Amino acid sequence: MRDLRKIILFEASVWYALPAVFLIAYVGNYHHPVQGAYWHLYLITLIALSAILLKLLLYALTSKVVAAPITAFIYTSALLTLGIYYCLVIIGLKSWGRVITKELIISYASQASMLLNQLSISLGTVLFGLVIGFSGLFAALFYFADKYSVSTKVSVKLIHPWLINLSIFSTFLLTAYYLNDYLVSPNLSAQEPLHLTLHAGKSNLISHKIHADSLLDKQENEAVAKYRVANNHHKRNVILIVVDALRPDHMGVYGYERDTTPYLSELNKLGRLTKLSNVRASCGESACGLASIASSRYVHQMPTTPITLQQILQLQGYKTNMILGGDHTNFYNLKNMYGKVDSYFDGSMAKKVYMNDDTLVVEKTKDLPVWNGVPSLFQFHLMSTHTLGKRLERFEKFKPSKGYAGITESAPKQEYTNYYDNGVLQADGIIQELLDLLATKNYLKDALIVITADHGESLGEHNLLGHASSVHEEQLRVPLLFIDLDKSTKLSKSTNQFASQVDIAPTILQNLNISIPSTWRGEPIELLSVLNRKLELTFFQMHGNVGLYDHRQPNSLWKYWINLHSNQEFAFNLTSDAQESNNLISTVPITIRNEWHKLAYSMKLKAPEQ
Repeated sequence: MRDLRKIILFEASVWYALPAVFLIAYVGNYHHPVQGAYWHLYLITLIALSAILLKLLLYALTSKVVAAPITAFIYTSALLTLGIYYCLVIIGLKSWGRVITKELIISYASQASMLLNQLSISLGTVLFGLVIGFSGLFAALFYFADKYSVSTKVSVKLIHPWLINLSIFSTFLLTAYYLNDYLVSPNLSAQEPLHLTLHAGKSNLISHKIHADSLLDKQENEAVAKYRVANNHHKRNVILIVVDALRPDHMGVYGYERDTTPYLSELNKLGRLTKLSNVRASCGESACGLASIASSRYVHQMPTTPITLQQILQLQGYKTNMILGGDHTNFYNLKNMYGKVDSYFDGSMAKKVYMNDDTLVVEKTKDLPVWNGVPSLFQFHLMSTHTLGKRLERFEKFKPSKGYAGITESAPKQEYTNYYDNGVLQADGIIQELLDLLATKNYLKDALIVITADHGESLGEHNLLGHASSVHEEQLRVPLLFIDLDKSTKLSKSTNQFASQVDIAPTILQNLNISIPSTWRGEPIELLSVLNRKLELTFFQMHGNVGLYDHRQPNSLWKYWINLHSNQEFAFNLTSDAQESNNLISTVPITIRNEWHKLAYSMKLKAPEQ
């Protein structure tokens, strides 16, 4: 009996120690539901039972000399795979706030050497570490798995061996059946990590929601049915450039002390640029930021299938073209979020080239034909300022420069700031190359050119690096520039007017004299200064933080949010405290505080799966 207890303790330690540590972080640090931990332990139990039963069969049907190393190999492979998987999940949660999907794993695995090179990590070092780790774990399990083997320590003398083996094999098949059934039948609402990895990548931020809102879907369908094509719209080409993780306060054109945007600054001097300096993203990461730009909706207001800018322009006879740096196909199916377009290219479609290299976007633009007169939308996505974006040597101006991919907490460091600023300089250079190419192909004649970002980036403020980790200003504040080479864009010169990503698509349609879908939540920017938005505050969220900007008072911009995990509330007067250093929630009148709380908390049940 003592031997049996040792065997059970050994097997439990082998199979549950690592998952327990992971789940403590998964539930405790990243606030996933306990239900997800329960289902993950159920999965681990099925895996453990399968391995143990297979070990029993090996010892029963072969010799100890054969069974011991095979068992150690099976155990080592399973445990090392689990360990690597847990590391990838934590990296995803820390870096972009989501459980990594199989599509992303496969996509980046195919570019492992280029990704590691971007991270300044040697592929040889990684492989050497894996070999050492596998060898050490194998040696330990080879010794202990044999020492604490059920088949060598426990015997049942009253039952024929063949009957025991048949029972073990039957149980193994039954366990394997339940394991397969679990893996292929998703239950995403429980947020079990492996289910999310296997299945969440097939649907994007919009279409995969915990609580589908049938009313929003009904309203969207009705709006699409009633929408009418304009007969007298201005058939201007539209060029929309989204720079991933671009901060306005690190752009020379916005007054940054470094000349990080020489091209855009020159356009500004020539009077060909309208610059808005008070614009916010709806979240601190790409999926919902890009969705808000395309569909003019805040995250909690999105129907399952929203009508997007791309679809509206298609209805008006536009040819829609997406040329995107980065992997939008495999990153939670962002490609599907845009809707059907005429031509599509992103970094995942490149061959033997790093997907986050913006030279891909330039080369693809070079292949465009000369404009044939059909009005066209081009949406570009640049990765120059993203932590994983490839930095080009010709833009390495600020030194010393050091990347910070994978580092999410740090005080400000000059080498990190230099690395980011070099990315801004590179984005400015790539924008110039793109516009010069489009000009040579006649696409810029009477064109509306828009430059913005999907979200911002922390550079040590509040001890944070990167994005997708907070709702502080450095992650929500984004640039918004309108380039008017022919001086035909009708925009307000009130550059301090508060605006949001949801206002970008309506502004584009307004300038084209195209009607705006009734379900869109944004407004044309030139109308914001005359509209009274008493019932339409500006919302934002990032996982457990939901909040709003209250810009109803002309001389005071308030920002409020609540952390749904801790119920802690925050309120900042950004007019006097742009760095969000003084939480004034206790000084806010109770009526206003209750209003903010109610509005913010109502976003919780309508938020999509994160």
